[in-house]
Amino acid sequence: MKKLTTTSYILLGQLAAQPWSAYDLTKHLRRSNVSAFWPRAESHIYDEVKNLVAHKLATVKDEATGSRQRSVYSIAPKGRRALKKWVAVPGNGRLMQWEQMVKISYADYGSKDQLIAQLADMRKAILSRPQAWVALMEDDPTVGKRFPHRTHIGVLSAELMLRETRMLLDWLEWVEREVANWLHTRQSAESDITLENTFTQVKEAMKQLVEKFGE
Repeated sequence: MKKLTTTSYILLGQLAAQPWSAYDLTKHLRRSNVSAFWPRAESHIYDEVKNLVAHKLATVKDEATGSRQRSVYSIAPKGRRALKKWVAVPGNGRLMQWEQMVKISYADYGSKDQLIAQLADMRKAILSRPQAWVALMEDDPTVGKRFPHRTHIGVLSAELMLRETRMLLDWLEWVEREVANWLHTRQSAESDITLENTFTQVKEAMKQLVEKFGE
């Protein structure tokens, strides 16, 4: 048996809603809000549901679908108790892994054109998720309605992702305006203007956030 991970409990949460085959569970998670916060490879999900069975947190039985057999996983009573206990414990904070942003952080080692191209690629990546969701909702009227007793929970994360997308696009527009005035990505009189207009404001705004929302 492998150690239980956050992925283990995510899958338990899905099994608590209904039984799933590994294939259908993978397909569902690909469309779920959870995938935005905890993406995992399909092969990992296949292994993890088997691990839940090994821990006796889930059960599995073979079902016939036409001429094909499929393994269907269901949550066990022990799994429901484990899920309830896990939800009650505070989770770890956000960990961002974003290579495009890392490259922008070192943009002064490249050209202005490369920075502009990186920003354009970032815009496409940011918009790809809402574009996929809009296409999915237009093609499938059941999106968001499969588990109506849980929709009020899902909309909380959907609102966060909407606000974050707007914020990122606003930030991109600001960066593009500033960079348009630069001659290159190295320090210059033009980049010093960006620094002077922004650094103090950011510092003061950070202080205000801490004072308002900090303990």
